[in-house]
Amino acid sequence: MGQAVLTTTDLRVRGNGRVLVSDVNLTCAVGERVALVGASGSGKSLTAKAVLGVLPLGLVAAGSIRIAGEEVRGLPCARRGAALRPAAVLQDPALALHPLVTIGEQVALPLHRDVRRADTRRARLELLAAVGLPDPEQVAGRYPSQLSGGQRQRACLAVALAARPPLLIADEPTTALDVVTQAAIVRLLRERTGGPDGPALLFITHDLAIAAELCTRIVVMHEGRVVEDRPALDVLHDPRHPRARDLVDAARLSTDALAARR
Repeated sequence: MGQAVLTTTDLRVRGNGRVLVSDVNLTCAVGERVALVGASGSGKSLTAKAVLGVLPLGLVAAGSIRIAGEEVRGLPCARRGAALRPAAVLQDPALALHPLVTIGEQVALPLHRDVRRADTRRARLELLAAVGLPDPEQVAGRYPSQLSGGQRQRACLAVALAARPPLLIADEPTTALDVVTQAAIVRLLRERTGGPDGPALLFITHDLAIAAELCTRIVVMHEGRVVEDRPALDVLHDPRHPRARDLVDAARLSTDALAARR
């Protein structure tokens, strides 16, 4: 494992008089893809929002969140430097993209920091092509409402990669997509993250099968706590915690049902 991009130590999230996330110790190293897995309400998305610095109003994080070795807990995303600011690809790309700004302009915005304006147009078209969007020049001139759900998710990935983040957090990015588009997004995440030139990946999902396909390590959450943190194949073949076993059983049922329909 390389140098840690993300380290949380005893991370807690409180709100409305309750502890919603408790004692989360999590690491993600350079070149690594880690899956944070759990049922709805397990605390995985709140953990991600705490790391991103975008917790909802009224929720407060405690403990430590270090990105590239620097403490960022309590520091909103907008106040962090580029080297300490993760990018995010979220479940609903329609909400993540600005409805009144063209796709090309949204991809270009983070590029202006590192690329001369004269080169921005070429760079944004290259990114749109890299995430598998057909006819990037035409797509660049469209608005989010003019794209399909899968195309919007690819555009979100292009925007995230344009920022050259140290860490990409993908929070349920395939949930609202059909099976074929899901597979395409997972393939893109595998190709564009986890290598020496791409960001580390924290992939959040309730689907253990997708997590195991994409990531080498799986962290299982239940009721706001980490209950298992092991290599993906170990979790698949020998889950130790009851909730991890439930997720494995659900993944097997889903795989069997898909095979039966073919």
